[in-house]
Amino acid sequence: MGPITYSLCQKPVIGLMMWATTLCTFPPLIDDEPFFIKEKKPSISIPFEVPVEKNYSLKMNFIFPTTEARLQDEFVGTRYNQYCQDNIKYNGIPELDRKGLGQPMTFKIVIQKKDGSIVFEETVESLCVTSHRRNIKTRTITRIPLLEGEYLAKITSLDNQNNFKDVNTSIRLDAGRWLK
Repeated sequence: MGPITYSLCQKPVIGLMMWATTLCTFPPLIDDEPFFIKEKKPSISIPFEVPVEKNYSLKMNFIFPTTEARLQDEFVGTRYNQYCQDNIKYNGIPELDRKGLGQPMTFKIVIQKKDGSIVFEETVESLCVTSHRRNIKTRTITRIPLLEGEYLAKITSLDNQNNFKDVNTSIRLDAGRWLK
């Protein structure tokens, strides 16, 4: 989807018709790229292109061997609440409110333009499951405002993750909210 199509999707009448005919579908910029979280300090570099100026959501999928394994997991988290938004640190959450939020996972995110200049650099502590289906849980790591262009995402887990014996993980960059 390009900028013109995207702006038309935001219009009241024509946008509704375009959504109904799936013309407003926005594919992920990074689509389930394997990320081997079980390795020591895993890191990945992924080139991608941004067609529309927006905020994008960097997410991690946790693929469990079965739905039962997903339901039994407490490390990724079992619920979402007000503490899951933005970049709130786990230690800053009252102890009684931590139940079900999962364990914190720290990531360093660097987004570079094609020329190597850094447009986004942040160390974030990811908490909370933000969605789930069948045998998959998803966490939103952070939101990234990006302009149109070509980029390189460098994502590094700063924690050793020993809790994921039979769990595979992948990275995804989805369309988010309009950039204001």
